[in-house]
Amino acid sequence: MRYFFGNLFFLFSHLAFSQLITNFNAFQVSKTVVLKLTWNVGASCSGYSVYRSTDSLNFTSIYDYAGICGSSPGNSVLTYIDQYPLMGYTNYYKIQLSTLESSDIKKVLVSANPNSKLQVFPDPVFQNVETLNLRLLNINGNSIVGNIFDRYGTPLKPLSFYTTTGETSINVNGLHNGLYLIWLTDGTQLFASKFVIAR
Repeated sequence: MRYFFGNLFFLFSHLAFSQLITNFNAFQVSKTVVLKLTWNVGASCSGYSVYRSTDSLNFTSIYDYAGICGSSPGNSVLTYIDQYPLMGYTNYYKIQLSTLESSDIKKVLVSANPNSKLQVFPDPVFQNVETLNLRLLNINGNSIVGNIFDRYGTPLKPLSFYTTTGETSINVNGLHNGLYLIWLTDGTQLFASKFVIAR
């Protein structure tokens, strides 16, 4: 009988806390990543952990808080700043509230130059990577032309593509180790960035 009530208590307590987290967001600010987590009115937790990954599968704890969090009359908001995200890569984040609930996974492409209108990643390009991903900020549905130049300004590869999302990938398999400049335009704006190949 005690076993039955113990399992029933676990089931009800798990159901009661299954919807603690109401919102989780992650975004880059300067060269850091800000994580904001909101959970329900009156709910509390006995600590939380922040996890980061570069592949969305294998997470490592980057911060553990062992104190009491939450239990305010309104929704509780937790803010954590990752001071050392992995630059030039997509960083995946999740937050675990004690043993009660884990947030969804959020991804943030962390640009080494967040003020640029053109973000390139990964940078540097290592090992067997054959594509360079481009993200053009504040542009959608435009025809883009440009070129990749070596460090001396010699044009090496003409580029021409249409983007509906502001993102595309280009093949850099034929480029040797070194520093390169990518220059793009939509006819009204100029986008430029450097990247390194180090295979």
